Amino acid sequence: MLPSTAVFGFCVACLSCLGLTPLVRRMAIRERPPGRLPAPSLPTTNGPEGSDRPQLGGLAIYTSVVTALVASYLVFPLWRSSDNARFLAGVILSGGLVVVLGLIDDLQGTLPWKKLLTQAVAVVLLQVHIDALGLSALMGPQLHFFLALLLLLWMLGLSNAMNLIDGLDGLAAGVATAGAVGMAAVAWVLGLTQAALVAAAVAGASLAFLRQNAPPARIIMGDTGSMFLGFVLAGVGAVIFWSQPSVRTLLGLVLLSWVPALDAVYAVVRRWMRGESIFRGDLGHVHHRLLDAGFSARSAGLSLSGLAALSAAAGAAVILQRHALLWTAALVLATVPLAWIVRPQALLRTTTTARPRDEHAVSQDRAA
Repeated sequence: MLPSTAVFGFCVACLSCLGLTPLVRRMAIRERPPGRLPAPSLPTTNGPEGSDRPQLGGLAIYTSVVTALVASYLVFPLWRSSDNARFLAGVILSGGLVVVLGLIDDLQGTLPWKKLLTQAVAVVLLQVHIDALGLSALMGPQLHFFLALLLLLWMLGLSNAMNLIDGLDGLAAGVATAGAVGMAAVAWVLGLTQAALVAAAVAGASLAFLRQNAPPARIIMGDTGSMFLGFVLAGVGAVIFWSQPSVRTLLGLVLLSWVPALDAVYAVVRRWMRGESIFRGDLGHVHHRLLDAGFSARSAGLSLSGLAALSAAAGAAVILQRHALLWTAALVLATVPLAWIVRPQALLRTTTTARPRDEHAVSQDRAA
């Protein structure tokens, strides 16, 4: 039953997103006020003509994931239990809150503290529904509180890290697909039916979204999609952690989100060293540095997505204790060239310039 529900969720989300994304794109173009571009938080390297692309692609991703979860509930009797139904409702409601936040930010912008506060509310809401699965019933209250606080920071961090990595066409969707497949595989092996279904649905929607989002993108997911993807993947990771809380599991989750985590840490350190607010966006992210180093937008996106796939395999290997050392060593070796390109001497950079032939594929970067 477990593989069939995950495969079913993946297929439904994939087909739904393939059909919905063009519709959302047309709606976004039609409803955009005359003469208004998507509200930018930064100057763009590709000029006004490149930024005049519809955002809000996250609406298609969210709707596709919800469609997959609801369809699975209706098709498989397994999901009729109150605990499973409550968990799915928690994913839909808390994810919907994050999507509304992203939608507001895409259309008119919002203050960083308001984003963090709303995300925290969504995290608490989802954790309440995760607790309904009974995964933390055997823990003492003090340990439970400590782990809940740790997972709060984890979920806030990954939500905003995925938001930060969404600065190049197809990158966030590619990274999310790799991470979701890795988490679905881990949840499947551990027998976590609910988490496997949610992760598979996210993987299907993200993969299908690439059809319209790969360079040159016809639509951008915006904060609406990037924060939702990071939030839901962090939620799946929380379920995995509650099932077997340990340092090994925590390390595996970090490896599963290796690429957005590295970029987020790099951004925070870079901005701190420049004496700027960590919430102030810039054009010095890992993908920008790859463009500076001579990569095309497509090759930079593929390189980082490939690294994300390798990190997903390494994270799954660590959690499941299967050839963990081999996969982790491979990930470290693959990260070394990237670390050289974005070495510390580049931390004080304030701008980045994409080569003209890549301008169409550089999307607006967002500050989480």
